[in-house]
Amino acid sequence: MDSVLIASITILLALIPVGISLWKGKLDFFSPASIFAFGFSASYGMKASLLSLDSPIWITYADKTHDLSFLGAGFVIVCGALLAFYVGYYGAPLPSIAFPRLSLSRFDAKVIRNLSNLFVILGVLSVSMLMYLIRIDLTRLFNIEFWSETRTAAMLAWETNALLFQFPVWIGFFALVSIHSTSHLLKLQGERPSKRPSVWLPVVAPALVLAALGSRAMLLAFFLSLFLYRHYYVKRIGTVMQVTLLMVIVLLGAYFGIIQKIDQTIGKAALELPFPTNVFFRLSSSYEQFETFLATVKVAPPLQWGSTFFEDLFYTYIPRAIWPEKPRAFGFLRAQNVVFLHYWEGSRATTYPIGVVGELYLNFGYVGIFGGLLFLGALLRTIGRLAERESSLYPAIFVIMVATFLAPHRTFGTQLLALMLCLVFCGSALVLSVIVKAVRDSVAGGSRPA
Repeated sequence: MDSVLIASITILLALIPVGISLWKGKLDFFSPASIFAFGFSASYGMKASLLSLDSPIWITYADKTHDLSFLGAGFVIVCGALLAFYVGYYGAPLPSIAFPRLSLSRFDAKVIRNLSNLFVILGVLSVSMLMYLIRIDLTRLFNIEFWSETRTAAMLAWETNALLFQFPVWIGFFALVSIHSTSHLLKLQGERPSKRPSVWLPVVAPALVLAALGSRAMLLAFFLSLFLYRHYYVKRIGTVMQVTLLMVIVLLGAYFGIIQKIDQTIGKAALELPFPTNVFFRLSSSYEQFETFLATVKVAPPLQWGSTFFEDLFYTYIPRAIWPEKPRAFGFLRAQNVVFLHYWEGSRATTYPIGVVGELYLNFGYVGIFGGLLFLGALLRTIGRLAERESSLYPAIFVIMVATFLAPHRTFGTQLLALMLCLVFCGSALVLSVIVKAVRDSVAGGSRPA
């Protein structure tokens, strides 16, 4: 297929949510469907367009994806997958799913805010301990290679110190829960915005932690989630600013990607290219999911029947001390190894996920691609509707999920894992709230005079 034709179709499909928002009376590039389409189109449509130019510079895995005969058919499939997401998001029926109503009273908001801030503090302590264990030389803090070295060391430390990653990885979510519960508490108390307390701790601390871990995807998704929270629940961000923020976040992702791998082959190659070719080159190697999808189809591995999703959901947070036999590569890493023959085993500091479409194909074939995207769209729409209840915790879940869609669409299981952990946290917070309230009532009752 012609590169211009692929790019044109990609842009038209990506603009469908924007057109729908305009038809409804308000142009919106920050709608959940628009954010998803933006990231999906970059991961699949942009890469397909670049690959059709038949230039080796745009091929990230030259030793794995040298047969591009499936490019045209593959592009048609991913276009259909995006349309399936739209159908799910804009109205496909969903099975009955029991989402708990997470109403917050004034008391609950205080408990949840304090619990969230506690998790933020634990995240800072965890990453501090991790930095100590991997012996990072802080005297080189302002060296351009420092971030790359930190990320590599942190990734290699995952195998033996995975428990230290529990709080830092999800610290952005905890921060958003704290911000939302604080905002809700103020509304219950009838306070004006001018009396809003500082939220610097749940904002600055996660940014520092994610930067220290060297995760550009998590860092940029966290900042985008803050903008989305403001846009959806505080005050709408103007259209020009929406477009500007999206462009800035993507460009920052490209430059952070160059710095992140400045001591590796792909980072060195990017430095040798002129602007803006170096930016497109780095974006091409980050949003490479169309290429990995082609590689997955070419390998034609046996169907996994959802096992990679199950492993991501239930293996991730089991400490190796409790389960010494836990596989080193499971979930999306195992899926990656099936296609790329132990890339991660060869370089554990870098992962090469096969992408949302590729993982759905690996597990359930072509039917899984369309069914999975349909489900994802419907799930996002359902959580969005629940988040419309301002007195719930769903807004934090919602904006975190939406923000991650702008990052490379790397794994399907990641979205399910994020949803599960967020719901577990919300449920745990409410249980704690009930327990604390019962204890307080009991103490208050016991202290009353006879």
